Amino acid sequence: MRMRSSLEAIAVAVGRLLHRVRRTATPFDTDEVVRLRRAQWTVVETNRIDTLKRRLLRGEIAAKLYGLGAPRKERKAFLVIGPPAAGKSRLLVEPLASDHGALVIDADTAKGFLPEYATGSFAAAVHEESAEIAYGTVLGWAIKNGDNVVIAIVGKSVENVRIYRDALCRSGYEVHLRLLHVSPEESARRAVARLEENGRFVDPYYILNEVSSKPRRVFDTLKAEKGCVSYEAWSNEVPKGEPPVLLERYPP
Repeated sequence: MRMRSSLEAIAVAVGRLLHRVRRTATPFDTDEVVRLRRAQWTVVETNRIDTLKRRLLRGEIAAKLYGLGAPRKERKAFLVIGPPAAGKSRLLVEPLASDHGALVIDADTAKGFLPEYATGSFAAAVHEESAEIAYGTVLGWAIKNGDNVVIAIVGKSVENVRIYRDALCRSGYEVHLRLLHVSPEESARRAVARLEENGRFVDPYYILNEVSSKPRRVFDTLKAEKGCVSYEAWSNEVPKGEPPVLLERYPP
């Protein structure tokens, strides 16, 4: 009887796993995508680690990322949103930081300092912890000191982007909103191509089902609210090597 119960429990567990595998499948899956997706299910999110050693590590990472702060302290902030693998860093974040002497605030830069990141294979496992370091500690220091900042986020939640906008405005910042758009399908395709190039894994299931077209909708919602000084939307759904196309700009 006990043996039968054990076998039934195993059968149920296997059935649930197979259901999860089928439910999270996408047209962009490769063998490596499937392997890494399953591996994520076994990893505990690192923001749950609460030891003195870990708290010290987080502080060290934040100090490295902040450094001496921004070259210019004019209380200017650029919120840059867009789906994964759209090209935000290269096409918008880095040029804006260079042009305005700004400090880049991006959870992706914190991920590389966390040992569980494993050169990109387990980005999801360190996502919350890296976000707390970048958007909590580092951004907090930057706002306190009036640093110009460029904040890179996916922007799939209008409430979360509002929180950044409103906190910056309350601190006397001039806030600008920028969107880099590609379709969910193109974002997923590029994410898989990037995985093959450098090993950084963002699950195409997450892109297609959790991010989807939300950054575009968030941009449109916030533009209608008129809480920022300026708005620009760009499309990077262009042939490789071509510059992004300006979709709209306000004020003109």
